[in-house]
Amino acid sequence: MNRTRLTEYFAAPANDDAVVVASAFNHPRRGYVWCPASPLLAAWLTSRGVPAVVQPLDVCLHQSSKQIPDGGVLFATSYQDAAHGTIGIAALAQGALRDQAEQAIRTWTACLRTRRLLVPLVNTACGSPLAPLPPQGRSERTPLLASKHRIPSVCGSVVAARDCLVDFKQRGDTVLLVGGGGIAAGSTSAALPDEPRVLAVPDVKAAISINVDDAAAAAFVVNPCSPTEEVAHILAVLRTRFPLLRGQHPDQWCYRTTDSRSAVRTAVAQSDLALVVENDQTDWLPEGILSVRSLGDLDPTAIASAATIALVGAQRGSNEPGVGVNDLIESLAGLGPTSVVYQRVVSNISTDFLKTADPSRGRACLPPSASAESPSQRRAKS
Repeated sequence: MNRTRLTEYFAAPANDDAVVVASAFNHPRRGYVWCPASPLLAAWLTSRGVPAVVQPLDVCLHQSSKQIPDGGVLFATSYQDAAHGTIGIAALAQGALRDQAEQAIRTWTACLRTRRLLVPLVNTACGSPLAPLPPQGRSERTPLLASKHRIPSVCGSVVAARDCLVDFKQRGDTVLLVGGGGIAAGSTSAALPDEPRVLAVPDVKAAISINVDDAAAAAFVVNPCSPTEEVAHILAVLRTRFPLLRGQHPDQWCYRTTDSRSAVRTAVAQSDLALVVENDQTDWLPEGILSVRSLGDLDPTAIASAATIALVGAQRGSNEPGVGVNDLIESLAGLGPTSVVYQRVVSNISTDFLKTADPSRGRACLPPSASAESPSQRRAKS
């Protein structure tokens, strides 16, 4: 890239209303030049009080000398990309806006380099809330949301939690719903304040203060999508306070949120710069991660020195308000050869590990069999 990079000036017709940031233009020698970073340049100018618009330039450009010409000027930097042809950044202005256009090109030209973008794949909300139980006086034809009446659109973790909650309530236990639930607070499941004998325990503070009528008849169910590391801390407190606490088997815990957070932390640890978009739940994010609500928030100084950037947030386009990860990918990919690396963390729960254990270990002593079978034959039959 550096060997093919050119920063040039071209005489071109312009107006005094705004800086025109080129989304594409025709270079006199290099031909068509694509400018993916044009929304970024326009947002940066706008954030500094400079009127700017993005549009393709279909004008005849005249190569200038080293001296900047009078009138309208297109300030442009372009480079050859092996995979995508000629890429560039360009801004057209005249009059009082020429200095701002030139400064924008010089500032962002300093950001051109080869870089990696690490995108942790964050799970989205499953959209299947742990809804209140049907009324106690329900018709026998109205089934509970249990595994034998599984609804295909409902998350399996929600079904498992519902099964456990129903079982514990039928035994007469007070059920503690552990964890805040959801990829984001309230997105997939919520506490059940209207349910008799179901108490929400969203955090350690609640675990310390909560009381039950009968400590020997307390049970817990994990709120689906609650971070398992937080669930473990809450249960450590509850088991100390209620030694006879029974609860949902860990085979049924949901790791969606835990995996998402692990993917984010891993990407941030590998990066020189980490940016988060569209995320109101920032209490668990690693230190040093920067919040981005628009392309104009990007700092060219930070971008220039970052060979690896982590992008955290929703993978969506710019057709919605705000900015998404895809918007950042496209803009940053216009600032040099770019590799986008998608990373995912997946927890797989094993429930059949005892089937592979050596059956001869820990076997109780049995009286000798009348048959003359060898130990190997008996193991084969078992």
